[in-house]
Amino acid sequence: MTVKTVLSVIVWGLLLYAAISDLLWQQVYDLVWIVITGIQFFLLLFYRCFTPDIVISLGFFIVIQEFVMDKAYGKADCHALCCCALSYASFRCGLNVYIFHLAVTFILLCVVQFSSGNVDKRLRLKKKIPMIPYILVGYWIVLCICVP
Repeated sequence: MTVKTVLSVIVWGLLLYAAISDLLWQQVYDLVWIVITGIQFFLLLFYRCFTPDIVISLGFFIVIQEFVMDKAYGKADCHALCCCALSYASFRCGLNVYIFHLAVTFILLCVVQFSSGNVDKRLRLKKKIPMIPYILVGYWIVLCICVP
């Protein structure tokens, strides 16, 4: 078993913890995001994944998530999406994969929320729901599709 495999499993476990925490308490400790980000930066440096394309893609995606989209959904959701983008970057995936993950997440969210009747006539959620579980399922789907 390689170092990358072990660290990736730790990241996946922490993302699963974050999803469960979001489901149960609608709260995720910041330490989760700090540990995931640290592991991902280690992987990016150790496996020399910091190409100009990856740096630009990550920078653009993280800035948009953390400073623009934080008003659209929760800060923890932004952190989760950024951590997933860092994970994809360690597999040398770029902005197209990060956006594909976002699209898969929102498609899952829409299908489940429309089918459960949690969307009003103005297309807003009637009741707030935890989004990190959708982000996690989308992450697993995109890993299976896009990562070699």
